[in-house]
Amino acid sequence: MGEEVYTCRHCKKLFTSAVKRQVCEECAKKEEELFRKIKEYLKQYPNSNAMQIAEGLEINVMSVLYFIDEGRLSMVTGSFSKLKEPRHRAVRTVQTERSRLEIEHELELDIGNEEEE
Repeated sequence: MGEEVYTCRHCKKLFTSAVKRQVCEECAKKEEELFRKIKEYLKQYPNSNAMQIAEGLEINVMSVLYFIDEGRLSMVTGSFSKLKEPRHRAVRTVQTERSRLEIEHELELDIGNEEEE
């Protein structure tokens, strides 16, 4: 099997690879660096949600959601007994592979439950 031509999902450049890939080598390095920064941020601020990570690192929240889609980050629900708002969604590094659609569905269910209360 020879190399095939692919289009990078980020920069749209054409590149060749012997295995099917969605990003070129240059963008893959940038992705890894961004993931490393997010992982370090989560070590320092372990109960951060996607928006807090994005604001803290001055990146687009979609970048955080991208890693959730990839299964490299996951969402968890926690609670804080001393706060009026007991539920809190936090991002964790690699736990289980879940799609953003599942997470959005859970958020819709949570929002629906809060409106009923």
